[in-house]
Amino acid sequence: MELDASLVQLPCSARTGSPGSGASSGTGVSCRRQRKRVSLLNISNFAFLTRSCRRPWYWGVVLLLVLGWPLVVPATGTFVSTTNQESPFVEPPGTWEGGASDQDRDWDEPSWPDQRPIKEPGRVDTFTAPGVGLHPATLERLRAGRDIELIVEYVSPNLPANADATTIRRGQRLNKADVLHEMQVFDVEEVQDYSHMPMNVLRVRSLEAIEALRHDPRVKSVHEVGFKSLQLNQSLPLIDQPAAYGLGATGSGTTVAVLDTGVDYSRSAFGSCSTPGGSCKVVYARDFPADDGSRDDDGHGTNVAGIVLGVAPQARIAALDVFRADGRASDSDIIAALNWSVANRSTYNIVAVNLSLGDGQRYTGSCGGGSYDTAFSSLRSAGIFIAVASGNESYTNGITSPACVPGAVSVGAVYDSNVGSISWRSCTDSFTAADKVTCFSNSASFLSLLAPGALIDAAGLQQGGTSQASPHVAGAAAALKSACSPATSSDILSALQNSGQSVTDSRNGITKPRIDVAAAVRRLTSTIDCGGGGGTLKPDLIVSAISSPTSGTAGSRITASSTVRNQGTVAAGAFRLGYYLSTDRTITTSDIDTNWGCDVDLLALGASHNCSGEVEIPATLATGTYYLGAYADKKGQVSESNENNNALATSNTIYITGVGGSHALSVSKSGSGTVISSPAGIDCGSTCSASFTSNQTVTLTAVPSLGYSFTGWGGACSGTGSCQVTMNAHKSVMAGFTAVVSRGPDLVVSTVSSPATGMAGGRIATSATVVNQGYTTAGDFLFVYYLSTDRTITASDTYLYWGCEVSSLAPEASFTCHGDLPLPDTLTTGNYYLGAYADKNSDVSEGNESNNGLAASNSLYLTGTGGGQYQAEHYYRKVNAYFYGTFGRSATSDELSRWGTVLRDNNGSAWKPMGEGLQHYLSNLMGWGAGPLDVYTAGSIVDQVLTNLFGWSWEIDRQIMNYYVEALVEGYIRPRGLVNAILNDLVIMPRADGIYSQPNGWTGGVSIQGLLTSDQFARYRERIESTGL
Repeated sequence: MELDASLVQLPCSARTGSPGSGASSGTGVSCRRQRKRVSLLNISNFAFLTRSCRRPWYWGVVLLLVLGWPLVVPATGTFVSTTNQESPFVEPPGTWEGGASDQDRDWDEPSWPDQRPIKEPGRVDTFTAPGVGLHPATLERLRAGRDIELIVEYVSPNLPANADATTIRRGQRLNKADVLHEMQVFDVEEVQDYSHMPMNVLRVRSLEAIEALRHDPRVKSVHEVGFKSLQLNQSLPLIDQPAAYGLGATGSGTTVAVLDTGVDYSRSAFGSCSTPGGSCKVVYARDFPADDGSRDDDGHGTNVAGIVLGVAPQARIAALDVFRADGRASDSDIIAALNWSVANRSTYNIVAVNLSLGDGQRYTGSCGGGSYDTAFSSLRSAGIFIAVASGNESYTNGITSPACVPGAVSVGAVYDSNVGSISWRSCTDSFTAADKVTCFSNSASFLSLLAPGALIDAAGLQQGGTSQASPHVAGAAAALKSACSPATSSDILSALQNSGQSVTDSRNGITKPRIDVAAAVRRLTSTIDCGGGGGTLKPDLIVSAISSPTSGTAGSRITASSTVRNQGTVAAGAFRLGYYLSTDRTITTSDIDTNWGCDVDLLALGASHNCSGEVEIPATLATGTYYLGAYADKKGQVSESNENNNALATSNTIYITGVGGSHALSVSKSGSGTVISSPAGIDCGSTCSASFTSNQTVTLTAVPSLGYSFTGWGGACSGTGSCQVTMNAHKSVMAGFTAVVSRGPDLVVSTVSSPATGMAGGRIATSATVVNQGYTTAGDFLFVYYLSTDRTITASDTYLYWGCEVSSLAPEASFTCHGDLPLPDTLTTGNYYLGAYADKNSDVSEGNESNNGLAASNSLYLTGTGGGQYQAEHYYRKVNAYFYGTFGRSATSDELSRWGTVLRDNNGSAWKPMGEGLQHYLSNLMGWGAGPLDVYTAGSIVDQVLTNLFGWSWEIDRQIMNYYVEALVEGYIRPRGLVNAILNDLVIMPRADGIYSQPNGWTGGVSIQGLLTSDQFARYRERIESTGL
């Protein structure tokens, strides 16, 4: 059988611009399409036709499948034959570096070592299939047709040496996207992306896919996802924490990310909180695996976080739960939490991470080459200290992973006191004492530190293990960082190691430093410049923040809050903070004393104290505008290095209704402009508040400065016209002005169109246009859609996961993103606003970052949950289409009901749930495999499916037949995916709303979409709609 290849367009590597369609977008194709006549049975002609569209690794796969030759493709891209002679180089098991190895053999004939070897330095402990580093159980999982997850690490993008972090991340993102796009032929999908690392997690379903990744030059290494397990009030005095606190090592202003089982922040150790954030010691909490509905279902993470706060009492905790319900933590979830720590370092001032977990295996040296190398390198580059438990297996010549990974600070455990004889899971200590290394603690010559690990009471729990030693070090790192902010992770580790108490492990004679936090503070501050200056050591009290309402009544109370901080060089003794009222922003002790405040017993160096409560306004106060202020050390009890910076007033005024009958109107502004009142009184400019007679109407007019525009009112007024305020109470108004001229790019959404109605789970036609109104070209950015309950569109609204990728946009140029937008099926019935947002990921540095969103002028009424979402019967046409394509018949009523329900529950996907969806069910019944096929079998199957769908195949355009035969032979389409491909390529896939279409972003079938006649489509539609519906 000879195919007319002139009618076949071979798919080449391409990267499309977006899931939507755009009026101006670039599509880069990596090779020209070939137009030759060739017999697919002639391998030389076949090779000539396809060679320019294939990467070097492809030939190893083709020749191995077609000719049975075991080939190796070196990283240079040249071809060499293999021999049975063993190479002197052995790839680290479980990790595959970019380029091929000398160990390649047939995929289906791996050989395994008889025993699991003890780890050696630089080696990853796992069973190894030559050329494919997989555990035997994992290989069996693939052979059984099940998927596995892999951590893929990519080579650094080819960028200038001075590229900034945003450019590097963009290059990494494009690298990942290109590889993922080209891997679609192997049914590979991305499970998780690490936004701040050149890594992601892919789900693969075949050894062919793994081979393709191994030979891709953009892939640095591939790692099988492993799992880690947990590493199970005398300790603070032992490490001299109280003295360190007096030296300013409090942890103030820092956050430690605890990767563990979660944290029960409702306990008193964390502030008895109901939610993270605010005054809670836990600033953030998240489950990285599926949410188990519990703050901490084990208690381990709670104890670990409590230890961190014991060492650094003023630090905060980011509670990152990485453990699943089965008690294990996957590498992919752990690395996701590390990626989050890097991404949010600035937001929470994350200075350290703690990992009290490990794989239980012994490494006798540094274990580089694994999936944690890049992750730890990213943390170190971000200035984050990495404390990791060494493990509890009683090893005396090795530690576990990830403690052995380069960049990790590995921590072993000592007793904090004599606790008598005690037995552990792996050993027994017949006697114990402070600074005795525990019998369970893993030890090695390359261990970093020792710390108290048994028995440790924290957060109301008592536990013992290297898990408890590691957070002592993480807390010490936070404490040292707060005392000396310029200190790097290396500075902190050096201070801890060189100042610690030497302890010798009696089991192996190895001596390591047990941390002494006070000694480390002294060493750190004496060896590097911490910015403290010289001179006499004294405290220096300042009020760093104060808040108050904008109105009040004489004789009543108002809620106020202020924070005092000691920015001096030593702790401050007892003092009183008081509240005053003033007619100006300069607060002194001669102002109006409210006689309310807080007594502070001691304030350590760098520490802060919050004073909040109900402040009583003197009953004799006259009506007018005042400022509330806080004054530290109002009685002069503390001798300070600066006595002139003890007070601070609120930024807003407070209008007091006292003697008299007027009300105050205050105006605040953003941007540059003037607000004028009628009657006169406000000219803001200079005078931004005034009193007006009760019930008087005041009109405000906004006048923008040159180069600015007025954007609207807030507070007591809204809109962009004149503002009229009735003075029946104290009122405040905000006026917004925005700069018109921008030196850089400035992305503005100019139009958004939306229908008036829609249905959850359905699609709506929409269009939005973004304009660059700045002066320079904007680089790549995402232009996406959101749903909001109001007209203000921000990145915190409901993201619809649909939009366009814009490659660049010149000044005054525009880009329109339009198409059929899918709506989530979880939306509730109600009114919404559809909005578009330019530069979703903040890839472009703009002159104005606050004008990127716009809502449609009309509202969108959605029928959602409880109001008419799609039902099973809406998917009956789709079920019939698949049954006709596979069997040539309609589905029975039972089959329609069963599979219509499955499609409804999976948002119309024929591939989900994985392994149990409609596509998998039909493929199993037909016995269609993964391919590729020979040309005769492929021709027979294509003819059968086309006949099933259209009644006969002889009048179907021959190019359609050629297209799918060639795709099955070359492996672009698997036999089990043929029906799905035909329905999508020919734009005849039935949707739940009754429309026949193609999924957004589908790139297949471009050359054949117009070849199906209207009569053929009508016959197909009549077949699938006439029976069983």
